[in-house]
Amino acid sequence: SDVPKGWQGGLPFRYRVTQGDATFRVRLTVEQERSVTETANVLGVIEGAVWPEEKVVVGCHFDAWTFGAGDPHAGTIILYSVAEAFAAAARDGLRPARTLVFANWGAEEMGIIGSTEWCEAHADDLSKNAVAYLNLDMAAMGTTFRSSADPLLRTLIDGVARRVPAADGEQTVHESVTAPNHVLNVGNLGGGSDHAGFYLHLGVPSFSLGAGGSSGVSYHSAHDHLRWYRQVVGDDYAGAVMLTRMASLAVAELANAPLHPFSLDAFAWGMHDHLRDLEQRASALKVSLRRQYPSDRVGDLVNQIQRLGYTDTSPGLVVQRLQDAAEAGGLDADTAAEVNRHLRALSRAWLSEDGLPGRPWYRNLYASTDPNSGYAAWMLPELRGAVEARDENAAQLALIRLSGRISAIEAILVKLQMIHERVSAD
Repeated sequence: SDVPKGWQGGLPFRYRVTQGDATFRVRLTVEQERSVTETANVLGVIEGAVWPEEKVVVGCHFDAWTFGAGDPHAGTIILYSVAEAFAAAARDGLRPARTLVFANWGAEEMGIIGSTEWCEAHADDLSKNAVAYLNLDMAAMGTTFRSSADPLLRTLIDGVARRVPAADGEQTVHESVTAPNHVLNVGNLGGGSDHAGFYLHLGVPSFSLGAGGSSGVSYHSAHDHLRWYRQVVGDDYAGAVMLTRMASLAVAELANAPLHPFSLDAFAWGMHDHLRDLEQRASALKVSLRRQYPSDRVGDLVNQIQRLGYTDTSPGLVVQRLQDAAEAGGLDADTAAEVNRHLRALSRAWLSEDGLPGRPWYRNLYASTDPNSGYAAWMLPELRGAVEARDENAAQLALIRLSGRISAIEAILVKLQMIHERVSAD
């Protein structure tokens, strides 16, 4: 051991480096002062020049357990850099078309309080008008790009990654993490940070951008300070520069595109994969999902998903057709606004008024947190919960509710198809 013989720490008892006797016990008493105190959210707003009621929100918390160089300020520096860039452009007369809200959240470490309270206080406005939320918590912790997102935003992230240089400057972000011609691997968004109120409660499409791969970690420790960050993560801030470019370009597209840059490309395949994974999990737990009476609801759900996205005539393709029409100048302002209202409704279609069983605040039936850790993603969480509980009746009810959510999405796509037919006729 490198510990000097007879070493004594700061507590008033003898310190032992090894366990010694197998009956050795340590009784530790922890005293914590509990008090009610104030916190705050720090917000900066750039009002949109064309659609000021529509909002794109970018956020990262500012509170930390100690110094917080990594968690959260490796994300705060990106938040402030992006805000500074858009503010400078606005001063020069280049205002975003939609309103941008830059949010430095308080009390995230105490239970994601700041952003949750803000979401609940502005729920009506955000439910109606929020286009997307970008979370940057602890983002720049290396140079290897990573992201998690709602499926509606995965094509946007893939496109941005193909246009932004990687930290090494020799290739694009996309080339640095995937093979040529492959779609970027974007993870599922779970819990554990400030996107929860937006995504899991209000159904606002959300995504996180980050980079990892540094040679050490200081997570939630007294070593999470600037000197550690510069020595271990890097004093060139290459990852932060890369992510600032990624975030700026993604926010610019969300703020200025005539139609929201959503895509259903990842939706159908993702749903199919989630169902397959849950069937495998159910099989491992000896839970039967495929009842034949009154019908095989898993099979029925798969058929619904296939109608959305697997063929050249899929209704999901209407989103791309309308976006092409908008880029060609084929949509007037009123029609574009009508299309955007329906596009925003796609993610809200996953919301259940009653929420998840036993967890009513979590209303998104597509994604939620792991109820045990609060971090990992549970996809199709009501069905996942029923499988984990080995409750086949609850699983069948969950499949019925999922079918209803997909039917709601199909109804929105039918409305978009009708708009496309009307525009084409004109």
